[in-house]
Amino acid sequence: MLPTNLLPKAQQIIDRLAVIDYENPQICEQRIREAFSRHLIALNLRDRFVDIYRSFFDAIDVAWESTFDAEWEAAFEASRKAVLDTADEAARKAARDAVREVASDAVLEAVLEAALEVGLVAVSDTPHAGAFKSAFDAAYKTASDAAFNAALKVVRKPASNPLWNEAFNTVFGWAFCFAWDNAKKAVWDDVKKPGSGAAFQSARSAWADSFTDSFRARWKPEDDYPSDRASKSAEEAAWQDPGLSAYRAARDTARNAAIWAAFDMGGNIVGTTGTETEGAIETAVICVNSTTSSPEHDRFCAVWMPLVDAVEAGLFCFWVTKTKVIVLTLPVMRIEDDWLHQLHADGEPAVQWSDWECYYFWHGTEIPQKYGAVLSHNWRSQWLLEEPNAELRRVLIQGIGYDRIVQDLEAVELDAWGEYSLLKIQADVDVEPIHLLKMTCPSTNHIHVLRVPPDLTSAREAIRWVNWDVDSQTFAVET
Repeated sequence: MLPTNLLPKAQQIIDRLAVIDYENPQICEQRIREAFSRHLIALNLRDRFVDIYRSFFDAIDVAWESTFDAEWEAAFEASRKAVLDTADEAARKAARDAVREVASDAVLEAVLEAALEVGLVAVSDTPHAGAFKSAFDAAYKTASDAAFNAALKVVRKPASNPLWNEAFNTVFGWAFCFAWDNAKKAVWDDVKKPGSGAAFQSARSAWADSFTDSFRARWKPEDDYPSDRASKSAEEAAWQDPGLSAYRAARDTARNAAIWAAFDMGGNIVGTTGTETEGAIETAVICVNSTTSSPEHDRFCAVWMPLVDAVEAGLFCFWVTKTKVIVLTLPVMRIEDDWLHQLHADGEPAVQWSDWECYYFWHGTEIPQKYGAVLSHNWRSQWLLEEPNAELRRVLIQGIGYDRIVQDLEAVELDAWGEYSLLKIQADVDVEPIHLLKMTCPSTNHIHVLRVPPDLTSAREAIRWVNWDVDSQTFAVET
């Protein structure tokens, strides 16, 4: 059975990579060399010298003069494909097993018994035909939950197991809704007739027979649409955790941004970017998490785990040539501590190999040194008038803030209401006109400025927009 949560060895990879200090990377060249030696031997290729560089342009110069090893690339991709194919087959088998568990007679009987108990109570407690439909509508959720919990006890699976859970929900939802509606309709056709007292007496058995027959008729996931749908859902659930965790651990957003920034500066002159590093990490996690039942598992691990060791030791990207492996080590990378892991630094490089090999980023957007090397509180509003690039003007607006822009650039007052003023920046500094609502706090004299849509022409309209459509007069009374 393919695990749907990370196994300890896979989680260990995630944990090791998560603690890498990108702002103060610790480079161990010996570990990197040993790791590539083990990687090449595991691919049945000749070991070779590992040439390590801590300068991007030095690494590029050497890579440009080298001939890449097509034999290594073929072996690398073949091993990756073998891992993914093995994991995919394991996912498919686990999905099929989950669907077979759902379709078992034991689960079927448990589901029917739990649902019938709730349904029969609803029938028995119905005092007259007019209350019948509402009673059954109210009982539906209770019966569904009872059936699901009964099935869990039979297969002894935790409710959080996504592989089995997806398969069961798909097949169960297909059959249960159909059976419940059929049974309700079958009994309703009798009890709605005039003088239906006798029908109420037999409603109990009529409900049970109709529900059971309808449910069994749809409980055939081995050869119909629910099986395909359940299998697909189960496979997706089986893949989700390893893939996402690997990407998060590798901090691919920041790493790739750093690579592309460097290659753009270098003219993108090398045919391969060395971004195999991220793919190697993902493959290693999937390998140790999803191929454990394969006889080739140890061979897979021998190929991919050394690259995890190399990344932990400071590998950033690499190129395998016919005579050597060219390695570029981690630069200093300043990364925002959020789910995006974007490159960001205020007044200093966000990516730096050396004093002259550095790149500046503002919340994930690369900016030129003339802005990035200056602390944002020293950025000048006048730059907005000189910068032709709209994206860079957006960054400058973020860093400078509207409060300073209003003070530094001549803002025209369009309207006023109380302590509020609607202003317009006359200069063409953004893709659309900048209208700002200026608010002066009467107790502190603090000035707050918010941007509002350019189609607003009065201060009261702007106040209403800022306060979620509450009229400015009402807002003034409430405050």
